[in-house]
Amino acid sequence: MNAASTADILIHEYCGDYLSKLFYFCLKKTGSPTEAEDLSSDISLQIITALKKGTVPENFSAWIFRIAKNRYRLWAIAKHRASELFDPDAETDSVPDDTRGVEDGLILGEDIKLLRRELAFISSDYRNILIAFYIDDRSVKDIARSLDLPEGTVKTKLFRARKLLKEGINMAREFGPKSYKPENINFVASGSQPSGLPWSAVQTMFARNVLLEASDNPATLEELSIALGIASPYMEEEAERLVAATLLKKIGSKYVTNFPIVSAETHKKAFDIKLEVSPKRAELIDKIAEDLIPEIRRHFVRSDRITDEDIKWWAVCECSTVAETAHEGQTETVRENGESWTFYGFEDTDFYDPFVSRNDFVSDASGRCLSAFVPHEYNVAAYWNKLGTHSDAIPSVIGIIKSGKTYGSLSETEKKFVDELKMLVHVGEDGKVVPDVLWIPDLRWTDGGDSVCSKLFKSHPLFKELLELDGELYNRLLETVRAESNSLVKEQLNGVAGTLSHMRGLTVREEVNAGRLKVPEDAYNSVCTLAFYCGAAD
Repeated sequence: MNAASTADILIHEYCGDYLSKLFYFCLKKTGSPTEAEDLSSDISLQIITALKKGTVPENFSAWIFRIAKNRYRLWAIAKHRASELFDPDAETDSVPDDTRGVEDGLILGEDIKLLRRELAFISSDYRNILIAFYIDDRSVKDIARSLDLPEGTVKTKLFRARKLLKEGINMAREFGPKSYKPENINFVASGSQPSGLPWSAVQTMFARNVLLEASDNPATLEELSIALGIASPYMEEEAERLVAATLLKKIGSKYVTNFPIVSAETHKKAFDIKLEVSPKRAELIDKIAEDLIPEIRRHFVRSDRITDEDIKWWAVCECSTVAETAHEGQTETVRENGESWTFYGFEDTDFYDPFVSRNDFVSDASGRCLSAFVPHEYNVAAYWNKLGTHSDAIPSVIGIIKSGKTYGSLSETEKKFVDELKMLVHVGEDGKVVPDVLWIPDLRWTDGGDSVCSKLFKSHPLFKELLELDGELYNRLLETVRAESNSLVKEQLNGVAGTLSHMRGLTVREEVNAGRLKVPEDAYNSVCTLAFYCGAAD
């Protein structure tokens, strides 16, 4: 057992078996619930810090209460000294009304997030005075008047609170970076998200760590607070926000993450399953693509500059996509705000699952856009990213091509647009603008739920066999992720299995390795996987 797992076990045991005992020990010693809260928080921080650093006590219980007794002794000494230095009912000069000393400057110089966190560890009567003095910049006299307390009492409490705050900040520096260390999780979302959820809810590392800690691990606010080193009041605020975002679910007194997170181990099992079917799948797609090249050229090609090799690169990627998206039951999760979207995470792995992204780049109301498959393993057609500066040119040039206008009849702005896209178009002998990438006549879904492209691939006799192969793959992947997921998220696993079943990258790899696809000499600037979609609303 490694040190990290040992520490986690001991911290869990401490939270479950000793927290309440420790509080009553402090309550008996101090005679005050407020002071018992302060002292038990102080002791807990010391214990957790020691465990995080790798301390493994022989006698856990004796070690805990030895620390508790030592901290109580120091607390009692400090309290005695404070009572000698300060008369709660007398005014002193320890804290000037409207000035700040060096010590105060150190506190004010802290990161506001760290300051908020440590303020949350301090009991409310101390915390309110600190906030009034440091955050609201109010004088001791003003604070005393608003709280109906003698100024000397406010100064005494401020002295004690400042000391607690400094100690907490110093202790937080020792283990804070671990608490906020970024986790190796990549999040994926699909569906309609007009409110900005779920991404707006997971922008902070705090939110992500809460969700990761509570994934398949129902925990109380107190358990989450201890595990992440975050005070309960601050944790409660974040938990409520994540519950409202439907990413965290409260069951009784415990919170559990309300979406699946796929572990690296499960991801590797899924990848191995994909490797089993990859060769046969690539052979089927290759046969379909080869057979359909004449049909694709007849329907989607307007330029003699487009080679059969170019067509095949696009056809392999497109055929794979049509098959991947044909599974039934991959519905989005309906959220409480009426939106339908699925959200899930994948832990980073030590293997590379080749990825081919599909990017529909720039679209106007008519549906005109440029679509790009980017096989990242080979950097093919990666230059499409450079087209970000041509957001006006793309739909305009597609409209020019569809209208049949000659270059000479164009306005200066239109000519400028055509010139910007010279890698994708040229001016023919008749003066018309000709696309040097595939020209797809209809991006929108048509009758029967099929696009012009998908109808073409589904018409091939081998497509049914491909679909059956992908269906079997999808079911195996679904069972794999179900094996490690709790019942709470089982209805959300269709989308996870669908994402895992994406095979474009592996299919392209199989094709290249078999010599059935040749990587272009200038892969980055290749246009072989790009296509114009002219739109149906023109």
